[in-house]
Order: sequence, then C-alpha cells, then structure tokens
Amino acid sequence: MAIPDQFLDELSSRLNIVDVVSAYVPLTRKGGNYWGLCPFHREKTPSFSVSESKQIFHCFGCGKGGGAVRFVMEMENLPFPEAVRKLAAQAGMEVPEDGSDGTWREKRQRILELNKEAARFYRAMLSQPEGERVAEYISRKRRISPKFSARFGLGAAPDAWDRLILAMRERATTKQNSLRPG
Repeated sequence: MAIPDQFLDELSSRLNIVDVVSAYVPLTRKGGNYWGLCPFHREKTPSFSVSESKQIFHCFGCGKGGGAVRFVMEMENLPFPEAVRKLAAQAGMEVPEDGSDGTWREKRQRILELNKEAARFYRAMLSQPEGERVAEYISRKRRISPKFSARFGLGAAPDAWDRLILAMRERATTKQNSLRPG
C-alpha cells in the first residue's frame, strides 16, 4: 500500500515525538533534548536522546534513530503501514487507502502488464532481422546461453524510437477486435 507523502507530512506535523516516545520510555529533559534509557538495548546510563525541535530520536549506544514512525515500528515490531495506522489513530486521522482516487492498485497492475509486454517485445526482437546483430553479440561475443538470455530477459531495441509504441498500439487494437462479438 502506498501512503501519500502529503498524508505522512500532515501526520508528522500533528505528532510530537516526545509524547510518542514517553508512552514507552521515561524521559528527562536535559538542555534542549530529552534523555532516557534506550529501549532497544540494555544500559545503565541514558544514551537515548529525543529532540523535540527536530522530531527525531537517536541512541548513542546502539545507533538506532529516526522519527516517530520508525520508533513505533521498532517498539511494536510493526511494518511501516501498520505503524502509520497506529500513529494516525492516535492523532485522530484516517489513513487514505489506495491513493486519493481509489484506483492505485489498478494503475499499478496496468503498468506492470505494460512492462511485461514491452519486455516481450524486446525479447522477440532478437529473432527479427533488426535484432540479428544483438542476438549474435549476446551468444557469440558474450557467450550467454539462450537459457540465461531468456532468464534475464535480454532483448534488442530496434533502431526506431517509436517501434514499441506502434507495436503496443497494434496489440491493443488486435485485442479489442478479438473481444468484439463477431
């Protein structure tokens, strides 16, 4: 799930990292920062610092650090989206699902399909006259077997900037025609 950057910025502006961290760790103010015993490793002397002005935490003992979301991820052993949801609930916000228009998954799926089609086009070009030199280079000069060439999706790009676009249009037209009742 992609969480929009705007939402993350708004969430960060509504949270105070001192409040988030102090729900887990007793903190004492010293100078401009808050200090406490690090919850991520054993220690007797506080090396865990929380900066309210920068909205970050850092442990000088174990090196862990970050913002409020990272802290909750570490403390609760949560993945990023779950930590965001937890903090959003505390801030009285609702996490937008699937982007702003609800079609994020469909768009992503369509892009992946188009990438696969493009890869197939370039792969098929190896068996065309335009891709003969590339196919020879791959097999003879680079000594890459057809098995590995296929596994890594090697292909050839024709010497024309619009060949992929034209091929994709042709496939789309063919696909539409095959779906029409005849």
